[in-house]
Amino acid sequence: MLSASRGFLNGRAFFAPFFCFSRSLLTSGTSASLALSTLVVLFAFGLASKPMIITLPFALLLLDYWPLAHLPIPEDSENTSLFFKKLWPLVLEKIPLFLLSAGSAYVTVLAQAQSNATAVKGILTFPVRLANALWSYLLYILNWLWPTRLIIFYLHPDDTLPLWKPLLALAAILGITYFCISHRRHRYLIAGWCWYLGCLVPVIGLVQVGRQAMADCYAYTPLLGIFVLAVWWIADHSAWLPHRSELLVGVSAIFLIFFGALTWRQTTYWKDSFTVFGHALKIAPVNFIAENNLGEALSTNRAARPCVRTFFAHN
Repeated sequence: MLSASRGFLNGRAFFAPFFCFSRSLLTSGTSASLALSTLVVLFAFGLASKPMIITLPFALLLLDYWPLAHLPIPEDSENTSLFFKKLWPLVLEKIPLFLLSAGSAYVTVLAQAQSNATAVKGILTFPVRLANALWSYLLYILNWLWPTRLIIFYLHPDDTLPLWKPLLALAAILGITYFCISHRRHRYLIAGWCWYLGCLVPVIGLVQVGRQAMADCYAYTPLLGIFVLAVWWIADHSAWLPHRSELLVGVSAIFLIFFGALTWRQTTYWKDSFTVFGHALKIAPVNFIAENNLGEALSTNRAARPCVRTFFAHN
Protein backbone atom coordinates (compact mmCIF):
# COMPACT_ATOMS: atom_id res chain seq x y z
CA MET A 1 0.00 0.00 0.00
CA LEU A 2 2.87 2.34 0.88
CA SER A 3 4.61 1.55 -2.41
CA ALA A 4 1.41 2.24 -4.36
CA SER A 5 0.95 5.58 -2.57
CA ARG A 6 4.53 6.55 -3.31
CA GLY A 7 4.05 5.55 -6.94
CA PHE A 8 0.93 7.74 -7.19
CA LEU A 9 2.77 10.68 -5.63
CA ASN A 10 5.73 10.05 -7.93
CA GLY A 11 3.50 10.12 -11.01
CA ARG A 12 1.91 13.40 -10.00
CA ALA A 13 5.33 14.85 -9.17
CA PHE A 14 6.57 13.84 -12.65
CA PHE A 15 3.77 15.57 -14.57
CA ALA A 16 3.17 18.59 -12.33
CA PRO A 17 6.48 20.20 -13.41
CA PHE A 18 5.27 20.12 -17.02
CA PHE A 19 2.52 22.58 -16.12
CA CYS A 20 5.12 24.82 -14.49
CA PHE A 21 7.32 24.48 -17.58
CA SER A 22 4.48 25.49 -19.89
CA ARG A 23 3.62 28.36 -17.54
CA SER A 24 7.18 29.66 -17.75
CA LEU A 25 6.93 29.66 -21.56
CA LEU A 26 3.66 31.59 -21.58
CA THR A 27 4.78 34.28 -19.13
CA SER A 28 7.85 36.42 -18.54
CA GLY A 29 9.68 38.19 -15.77
CA THR A 30 8.72 37.36 -12.20
CA SER A 31 5.92 34.98 -13.19
CA ALA A 32 8.25 32.89 -15.35
CA SER A 33 10.90 32.77 -12.62
CA LEU A 34 8.30 31.71 -10.07
CA ALA A 35 7.06 28.96 -12.38
CA LEU A 36 10.61 27.63 -12.89
CA SER A 37 11.32 27.76 -9.15
CA THR A 38 8.13 25.82 -8.48
CA LEU A 39 9.21 23.29 -11.12
CA VAL A 40 12.50 22.66 -9.28
CA VAL A 41 10.73 22.28 -5.92
CA LEU A 42 8.18 19.85 -7.32
CA PHE A 43 10.95 17.84 -8.96
CA ALA A 44 12.79 17.63 -5.63
CA PHE A 45 9.59 16.39 -3.93
CA GLY A 46 9.16 13.79 -6.67
CA LEU A 47 12.71 12.51 -6.24
CA ALA A 48 12.06 12.22 -2.50
CA SER A 49 9.05 9.97 -3.16
CA LYS A 50 10.71 7.76 -5.79
CA PRO A 51 13.94 8.42 -7.72
CA MET A 52 12.46 6.98 -10.94
CA ILE A 53 11.67 10.48 -12.21
CA ILE A 54 15.35 11.44 -12.54
CA THR A 55 14.80 11.52 -16.32
CA LEU A 56 12.54 14.61 -16.07
CA PRO A 57 15.14 17.12 -17.38
CA PHE A 58 15.73 14.90 -20.42
CA ALA A 59 11.97 14.68 -20.96
CA LEU A 60 11.76 18.48 -20.91
CA LEU A 61 14.47 18.60 -23.58
CA LEU A 62 12.33 16.28 -25.71
CA LEU A 63 9.47 18.76 -25.35
CA ASP A 64 11.82 21.47 -26.60
CA TYR A 65 12.31 19.34 -29.71
CA TRP A 66 8.61 18.45 -30.07
CA PRO A 67 6.04 19.93 -29.89
CA LEU A 68 7.71 23.26 -28.99
CA ALA A 69 10.14 23.05 -31.95
CA HIS A 70 12.83 25.08 -30.19
CA LEU A 71 15.37 22.93 -31.99
CA PRO A 72 15.77 22.46 -35.77
CA ILE A 73 15.59 19.05 -37.41
CA PRO A 74 19.24 17.94 -37.95
CA GLU A 75 18.82 17.01 -41.60
CA ASP A 76 22.16 18.30 -42.91
CA SER A 77 25.46 19.62 -41.57
CA GLU A 78 24.17 23.20 -41.32
CA ASN A 79 21.04 22.23 -39.39
CA THR A 80 23.03 19.82 -37.22
CA SER A 81 25.40 22.62 -36.24
CA LEU A 82 22.43 24.89 -35.52
CA PHE A 83 20.79 22.09 -33.55
CA PHE A 84 23.70 21.81 -31.09
CA LYS A 85 24.09 25.58 -30.96
CA LYS A 86 20.50 25.97 -29.81
CA LEU A 87 20.61 22.87 -27.62
CA TRP A 88 23.28 24.23 -25.28
CA PRO A 89 21.20 27.14 -23.85
CA LEU A 90 18.28 24.77 -23.32
CA VAL A 91 20.55 22.43 -21.37
CA LEU A 92 21.97 25.29 -19.29
CA GLU A 93 18.54 26.45 -18.17
CA LYS A 94 17.88 22.95 -16.84
CA ILE A 95 21.17 22.62 -14.93
CA PRO A 96 19.42 22.70 -11.49
CA LEU A 97 17.29 19.74 -12.59
CA PHE A 98 20.29 17.81 -13.90
CA LEU A 99 22.12 18.41 -10.61
CA LEU A 100 19.13 17.11 -8.64
CA SER A 101 18.98 14.05 -10.90
CA ALA A 102 22.69 13.34 -10.48
CA GLY A 103 22.48 13.76 -6.71
CA SER A 104 19.44 11.52 -6.45
CA ALA A 105 21.07 8.81 -8.59
CA TYR A 106 24.21 8.86 -6.43
CA VAL A 107 22.30 8.69 -3.14
CA THR A 108 20.01 5.94 -4.42
CA VAL A 109 22.82 3.69 -5.66
CA LEU A 110 24.80 4.29 -2.45
CA ALA A 111 21.80 3.48 -0.23
CA GLN A 112 20.92 0.34 -2.19
CA ALA A 113 24.52 -0.86 -2.11
CA GLN A 114 24.74 -0.40 1.66
CA SER A 115 21.51 -2.33 2.15
CA ASN A 116 22.75 -5.14 -0.14
CA ALA A 117 19.74 -4.62 -2.42
CA THR A 118 21.79 -4.18 -5.59
CA ALA A 119 22.76 -7.25 -7.56
CA VAL A 120 25.99 -9.02 -6.65
CA LYS A 121 28.27 -8.78 -9.68
CA GLY A 122 29.15 -12.45 -9.45
CA ILE A 123 25.47 -13.44 -9.67
CA LEU A 124 24.10 -10.98 -12.21
CA THR A 125 26.97 -9.88 -14.41
CA PHE A 126 26.60 -6.90 -16.71
CA PRO A 127 26.02 -9.05 -19.86
CA VAL A 128 23.20 -10.84 -18.00
CA ARG A 129 21.65 -7.55 -16.91
CA LEU A 130 22.05 -6.06 -20.39
CA ALA A 131 20.36 -9.07 -22.01
CA ASN A 132 17.40 -8.82 -19.63
CA ALA A 133 17.18 -5.04 -20.15
CA LEU A 134 17.00 -5.42 -23.93
CA TRP A 135 14.35 -8.11 -23.70
CA SER A 136 12.35 -6.03 -21.19
CA TYR A 137 12.29 -3.07 -23.60
CA LEU A 138 10.56 -5.27 -26.17
CA LEU A 139 8.42 -7.17 -23.67
CA TYR A 140 6.87 -3.99 -22.27
CA ILE A 141 5.64 -3.13 -25.77
CA LEU A 142 4.39 -6.68 -26.41
CA ASN A 143 2.53 -6.70 -23.10
CA TRP A 144 0.96 -3.38 -24.06
CA LEU A 145 -0.17 -4.73 -27.42
CA TRP A 146 -1.42 -8.05 -26.00
CA PRO A 147 -1.82 -7.78 -22.20
CA THR A 148 -2.76 -11.38 -21.41
CA ARG A 149 0.35 -12.56 -19.55
CA LEU A 150 0.64 -9.91 -16.84
CA ILE A 151 1.65 -11.17 -13.40
CA ILE A 152 2.37 -9.67 -9.99
CA PHE A 153 6.10 -10.45 -10.01
CA TYR A 154 8.43 -11.20 -12.91
CA LEU A 155 11.36 -13.19 -11.54
CA HIS A 156 14.73 -12.31 -13.04
CA PRO A 157 15.85 -15.15 -15.36
CA ASP A 158 19.49 -14.77 -14.27
CA ASP A 159 21.63 -16.36 -16.99
CA THR A 160 18.88 -18.65 -18.35
CA LEU A 161 17.43 -16.14 -20.83
CA PRO A 162 17.67 -17.62 -24.34
CA LEU A 163 20.12 -15.70 -26.52
CA TRP A 164 17.55 -15.15 -29.27
CA LYS A 165 15.40 -12.96 -27.01
CA PRO A 166 17.87 -10.10 -26.40
CA LEU A 167 19.05 -10.38 -30.02
CA LEU A 168 15.47 -10.06 -31.26
CA ALA A 169 14.88 -7.12 -28.91
CA LEU A 170 18.09 -5.41 -30.09
CA ALA A 171 17.04 -5.85 -33.72
CA ALA A 172 13.60 -4.38 -32.93
CA ILE A 173 15.09 -1.41 -31.08
CA LEU A 174 17.55 -0.68 -33.88
CA GLY A 175 14.81 -1.12 -36.49
CA ILE A 176 12.41 1.29 -34.80
CA THR A 177 15.24 3.75 -34.19
CA TYR A 178 16.21 3.64 -37.88
CA PHE A 179 12.57 4.16 -38.88
CA CYS A 180 12.23 7.20 -36.59
CA ILE A 181 15.47 8.75 -37.84
CA SER A 182 14.66 8.13 -41.49
CA HIS A 183 11.30 9.86 -40.94
CA ARG A 184 12.74 12.59 -38.71
CA ARG A 185 10.66 15.29 -40.35
CA HIS A 186 7.87 13.84 -38.25
CA ARG A 187 9.31 15.16 -35.00
CA TYR A 188 6.95 13.18 -32.80
CA LEU A 189 8.55 9.89 -33.88
CA ILE A 190 11.95 10.67 -32.39
CA ALA A 191 10.39 12.44 -29.40
CA GLY A 192 8.04 9.56 -28.59
CA TRP A 193 10.63 6.83 -29.10
CA CYS A 194 13.30 8.62 -27.05
CA TRP A 195 10.70 9.24 -24.34
CA TYR A 196 10.03 5.51 -24.13
CA LEU A 197 13.68 4.47 -24.16
CA GLY A 198 14.83 7.23 -21.80
CA CYS A 199 12.11 7.06 -19.17
CA LEU A 200 12.77 3.33 -18.68
CA VAL A 201 16.53 3.72 -18.13
CA PRO A 202 16.35 4.09 -14.30
CA VAL A 203 14.30 0.89 -13.91
CA ILE A 204 15.34 -1.24 -16.88
CA GLY A 205 17.77 -3.26 -14.75
CA LEU A 206 21.22 -2.15 -15.88
CA VAL A 207 21.72 -1.42 -12.20
CA GLN A 208 19.81 -4.33 -10.71
CA VAL A 209 17.88 -3.79 -7.48
CA GLY A 210 15.94 -6.74 -6.10
CA ARG A 211 15.03 -9.97 -7.88
CA GLN A 212 12.51 -8.67 -10.42
CA ALA A 213 13.19 -8.76 -14.15
CA MET A 214 10.64 -6.03 -14.84
CA ALA A 215 7.42 -4.59 -13.42
CA ASP A 216 4.32 -3.46 -15.28
CA CYS A 217 4.05 -0.29 -13.19
CA TYR A 218 7.45 0.85 -14.48
CA ALA A 219 6.03 1.20 -18.00
CA TYR A 220 3.08 3.51 -17.25
CA THR A 221 4.93 6.76 -17.97
CA PRO A 222 7.38 5.48 -20.63
CA LEU A 223 4.57 4.00 -22.74
CA LEU A 224 3.13 7.49 -23.20
CA GLY A 225 5.91 7.95 -25.75
CA ILE A 226 4.66 4.95 -27.72
CA PHE A 227 1.09 6.27 -27.53
CA VAL A 228 2.22 9.65 -28.91
CA LEU A 229 4.23 7.99 -31.66
CA ALA A 230 1.33 5.78 -32.72
CA VAL A 231 -1.50 8.33 -32.45
CA TRP A 232 0.24 11.13 -34.34
CA TRP A 233 1.48 8.73 -37.04
CA ILE A 234 -2.05 7.41 -37.59
CA ALA A 235 -3.43 10.96 -37.66
CA ASP A 236 -0.87 12.04 -40.27
CA HIS A 237 -1.36 9.00 -42.52
CA SER A 238 -5.11 8.52 -42.44
CA ALA A 239 -6.18 11.74 -44.11
CA TRP A 240 -6.96 9.89 -47.36
CA LEU A 241 -9.54 7.61 -45.72
CA PRO A 242 -13.20 8.28 -46.58
CA HIS A 243 -15.28 9.13 -43.49
CA ARG A 244 -12.02 9.31 -41.57
CA SER A 245 -13.44 10.65 -38.31
CA GLU A 246 -16.25 8.11 -38.12
CA LEU A 247 -13.90 5.25 -38.99
CA LEU A 248 -11.30 6.21 -36.40
CA VAL A 249 -13.96 6.66 -33.73
CA GLY A 250 -15.36 3.21 -34.53
CA VAL A 251 -11.94 1.55 -34.43
CA SER A 252 -11.12 3.34 -31.17
CA ALA A 253 -14.38 2.12 -29.65
CA ILE A 254 -13.57 -1.47 -30.63
CA PHE A 255 -10.14 -1.20 -29.04
CA LEU A 256 -11.59 0.32 -25.88
CA ILE A 257 -14.11 -2.50 -25.55
CA PHE A 258 -11.46 -5.14 -26.22
CA PHE A 259 -8.91 -3.78 -23.75
CA GLY A 260 -11.66 -3.02 -21.25
CA ALA A 261 -12.63 -6.70 -21.31
CA LEU A 262 -8.99 -7.71 -20.84
CA THR A 263 -8.72 -5.27 -17.93
CA TRP A 264 -11.79 -6.77 -16.25
CA ARG A 265 -10.34 -10.24 -16.75
CA GLN A 266 -7.04 -9.15 -15.22
CA THR A 267 -8.78 -7.79 -12.10
CA THR A 268 -10.24 -11.23 -11.39
CA TYR A 269 -6.71 -12.52 -10.78
CA TRP A 270 -6.25 -9.98 -7.98
CA LYS A 271 -9.12 -11.26 -5.83
CA ASP A 272 -6.80 -12.64 -3.14
CA SER A 273 -3.35 -14.17 -2.63
CA PHE A 274 -4.52 -17.53 -3.97
CA THR A 275 -5.66 -16.17 -7.31
CA VAL A 276 -2.88 -13.62 -7.87
CA PHE A 277 0.02 -15.95 -7.07
CA GLY A 278 -1.69 -18.97 -8.60
CA HIS A 279 -2.09 -17.03 -11.85
CA ALA A 280 1.57 -15.98 -11.69
CA LEU A 281 2.62 -19.62 -11.45
CA LYS A 282 0.44 -20.57 -14.42
CA ILE A 283 2.18 -17.94 -16.54
CA ALA A 284 5.68 -18.46 -15.11
CA PRO A 285 5.92 -21.83 -13.31
CA VAL A 286 9.52 -21.22 -12.20
CA ASN A 287 8.95 -18.39 -9.73
CA PHE A 288 10.02 -19.00 -6.16
CA ILE A 289 8.58 -15.64 -5.01
CA ALA A 290 5.10 -16.69 -6.16
CA GLU A 291 5.64 -20.19 -4.76
CA ASN A 292 6.60 -18.83 -1.37
CA ASN A 293 3.73 -16.34 -1.14
CA LEU A 294 1.16 -18.88 -2.29
CA GLY A 295 2.53 -21.35 0.24
CA GLU A 296 2.24 -18.79 3.03
CA ALA A 297 -1.33 -17.98 1.99
CA LEU A 298 -2.22 -21.67 2.05
CA SER A 299 -0.56 -22.18 5.43
CA THR A 300 -2.63 -19.42 7.02
CA ASN A 301 -5.75 -21.24 5.85
CA ARG A 302 -4.53 -24.53 7.38
CA ALA A 303 -4.38 -26.15 3.97
CA ALA A 304 -1.37 -28.20 4.98
CA ARG A 305 -1.14 -30.60 2.07
CA PRO A 306 -1.45 -28.03 -0.71
CA CYS A 307 1.00 -25.89 1.25
CA VAL A 308 3.61 -28.63 1.32
CA ARG A 309 3.09 -29.37 -2.38
CA THR A 310 3.47 -25.70 -3.22
CA PHE A 311 6.65 -25.15 -1.22
CA PHE A 312 8.35 -28.26 -2.61
CA ALA A 313 6.92 -28.25 -6.15
CA HIS A 314 10.28 -27.41 -7.71
CA ASN A 315 12.58 -29.17 -5.23
